[in-house]
Amino acid sequence: MSVHYATSDDTATAGSDYTSQSGTLTFAAGETSKTIEIPISDDSDAEGNETLQLTLTNAVMRIWEVRIPPL
Repeated sequence: MSVHYATSDDTATAGSDYTSQSGTLTFAAGETSKTIEIPISDDSDAEGNETLQLTLTNAVMRIWEVRIPPL
């Protein structure tokens, strides 16, 4: 299975609060979790907690079954 991901701003701003990320995660058979690392910027601004969005799109699952007839 694979899924595309991308960050986007909410109250946090890409470039000043965090480094935006995007890509594709591919899960092997039996794998149930993945980690996406999002670098947080260390600025000197006095701010409360901020949030960003993580969007998952285009989930694709491939199921293959191959049967080989006996000879």
